[in-house]
Amino acid sequence: VPAGIPRGSSDTLYRAGQRGLWFLRATPGADGAALYRADHPQRFLREEKAAPRMRYFQELVRARQR
Repeated sequence: VPAGIPRGSSDTLYRAGQRGLWFLRATPGADGAALYRADHPQRFLREEKAAPRMRYFQELVRARQR
């Protein structure tokens, strides 16, 4: 979005070099296969907030795989 253009709170902005953790949302694609979207800025944790929680998130993923 160019500078000076109004933006909404749900607009998702991507920046070069951005580091962190996105929580992706699965949605069905045209062929029925899942597509994963980074569709809302609240689904992103910056690296400094995500790093201390990584062990917790890894355990959640492992628990869902069982």
